[in-house]
Amino acid sequence: MSSLAHHSNIPTFCLLENAKDSLCHAVEHITHGSLDDIGTLKRVILDIFHAIELLLKERLYRIKPALVCKKIDLPQLDFSQTVNVDVAMIRLNNFDDKLLPRSTCRMINKFKRIRNNIIHYEFKLKVSEAKALIGRMISFIFIFSRENLEVDFESEFRENRQWLRLMEFYDFWKEHSQKVVEELQKKGIKAEICPYCEKNAFDISRNVCSLCGHDDSQIKCHLCKKTIWRGEANEVELPTDAMTDYGPIQESFPVCEKCYDEVLAEEMVDGLIEDRIYK
Repeated sequence: MSSLAHHSNIPTFCLLENAKDSLCHAVEHITHGSLDDIGTLKRVILDIFHAIELLLKERLYRIKPALVCKKIDLPQLDFSQTVNVDVAMIRLNNFDDKLLPRSTCRMINKFKRIRNNIIHYEFKLKVSEAKALIGRMISFIFIFSRENLEVDFESEFRENRQWLRLMEFYDFWKEHSQKVVEELQKKGIKAEICPYCEKNAFDISRNVCSLCGHDDSQIKCHLCKKTIWRGEANEVELPTDAMTDYGPIQESFPVCEKCYDEVLAEEMVDGLIEDRIYK
């Protein structure tokens, strides 16, 4: 059983069961709140993300229990600090890079970024975006659990009336997304893959997704010149030719994820990156 410690006379709960508990909390919020209330949807997003975090840890535990703990070289006790989502993804990829493909990591990072904004920063999210996000999160849980934990949550949820409200988001997401994509194609509207809901429904002419309502725009990566979404661009601060008494003025440049990873991996030798930008 997945637990950092086991006591014969005390009930223990595995990470998988705790993940289901978080999903139960999400169902309670839906049952007692309005599906058009962003406050209700916000609490649902937090509960579902917590379930995702626990499922990642459960996969780590099945590889080696110590991997769940932040410090794997120390004895695992009930109060041992466990890894966060970022470390869990790194350790899973170190074990097998096929467990979490790059696209899946990007998806989890999007979930995490929205979770962090809800908790720590100003929270801005449309109701349509929130519903689409919840549908995607549930879809991820079904796929990840089936492929990595040998658990068929989808079948279990459909057989239990307790989960029907949560399944509404998943079914809405699958059916509605297909209808929107087909409608755009019929109208001959040029669409791109939306960086938010990952469906071919982003209307380039309006800079908005016809499915989830996400608004964004496309720009060029300053390093490789690849077209990227402004909302997904990473900022790299580099010195310019303009000088002050305190040294060169720093300027921020948008770069794609691949170039950003390369910048972080390189030793920042003077002129190495600047030459690629200004030449």
